[in-house]
Amino acid sequence: MEQDMCMQPLSEGCTKEIQKKVSEDPTVAVARNAVTAVSVNKVALDRDKVVSLDPTVEIKLDSLKVTNQKTSGRCWMFAALNMYRQKVAKELGIEQFEFSQAYLQYFDKLEKAYFALNYLLGEEEPHAARTADGAIDLDDRETAFVLDNAAGDGGLFNYVNNLVAKYGVVPSYAMPDSDSAGDTAAMSRAIHTVVRKTVMENGSIDEAMKDIQRIVGIHLGTPPTSFVWQYRTKDGEFHREGEFTPQEFAQKYLPDLDQFVEIAFDARADHEVNQAYDTKLATNVWGTPVYRYVNADIDALRQAAIDSISQSDPVWFGCDVNTQFDAILGMWDTNLINLPDIYGVDLDYSREGRMLTWEEAPTHAMVLTGFDEPSGHFRVENSWGTEDHKGVKLGGDGYGTMTSDWFRANVFSVVVRRKYVPEELLKAWDGEAILLPCWDPMS
Repeated sequence: MEQDMCMQPLSEGCTKEIQKKVSEDPTVAVARNAVTAVSVNKVALDRDKVVSLDPTVEIKLDSLKVTNQKTSGRCWMFAALNMYRQKVAKELGIEQFEFSQAYLQYFDKLEKAYFALNYLLGEEEPHAARTADGAIDLDDRETAFVLDNAAGDGGLFNYVNNLVAKYGVVPSYAMPDSDSAGDTAAMSRAIHTVVRKTVMENGSIDEAMKDIQRIVGIHLGTPPTSFVWQYRTKDGEFHREGEFTPQEFAQKYLPDLDQFVEIAFDARADHEVNQAYDTKLATNVWGTPVYRYVNADIDALRQAAIDSISQSDPVWFGCDVNTQFDAILGMWDTNLINLPDIYGVDLDYSREGRMLTWEEAPTHAMVLTGFDEPSGHFRVENSWGTEDHKGVKLGGDGYGTMTSDWFRANVFSVVVRRKYVPEELLKAWDGEAILLPCWDPMS
């Protein structure tokens, strides 16, 4: 049997043979001519899919302009606050309302740094692995994870609730975004440096936190301890409700945060349905429970989302956002971008395999704000503003349309009130959980 020449280390003969086969294929030249002139996703865009995807939905809960997280990784926070704000605006009869993301971001940065310092230098559980001589084991994977996330932007739904429970919320005008709120690289780098320096020098947690609070305050400003809440309705009627603390404002306008449940579709064969899973170290506030989801069939997620929307409750969800997605059109649909035909390469494999190889993971959180029963389409509220980075207007002014097929293929979790969750899943949510490592794809 003749040995495949490319089974050996890649050689000149191998590359020439491949190039010969490619050059003899006329479809390659056509694809190359197109893709070298225009982005491959535009060339591969299926126009039939575009035309058939009607953005009109029967149930539509949103009425507000989309928010803009800019280049920060605060989607989880934006999505949660966006989920809450629609009802506030509707109940008060106001045209535009937004919670301050910068307010929660300020405390998120402090809490994550404090968690990292406590974990690495403290004695109470959880704490970093130690070497035989008692030093921090910097080669330990959990230690590396905590160091890497000591100032990160990322988070999960429970992170928002942790912050709100402790610090409350404020309207956007009480603490508007600064430039650094939407572009966090410099601030995060400085916080990471303080954390790592303190760890290497076995320094004081208190002194490090003073430095970190100084850095965060310089970048984001000082959070208010109270503010005057006032607004004008769509009819022009002015309301001054008086002075509120952030905690009082949260108590008045936010729902009971303990009633929300995160149900997820984890395609890995060894992850059981109707079983709760916790992720080690997945929290931003020291002493709070780690991230939990209860595993369910994907159609259970979809139905819970539909039931919630039908009762006027928007739905927070996590997904692999850039799969089969066109931002300018505001469309998510399976096979919307037909790359296999452009490349002449089969790119499809199982969802379990995609998870296990990190081909697919939760990358973004958004809000479902509408649904259409006949078509099965969802309306999606994103947090990327109304224009892309080149100033091109986004379809739907930042709101998009998602098919149910895309939901089934790419959504990982939804957050809904307990009353929309089947009894067997609620029982699992309230029961004992299996602990996953901090680097698990679901987190």
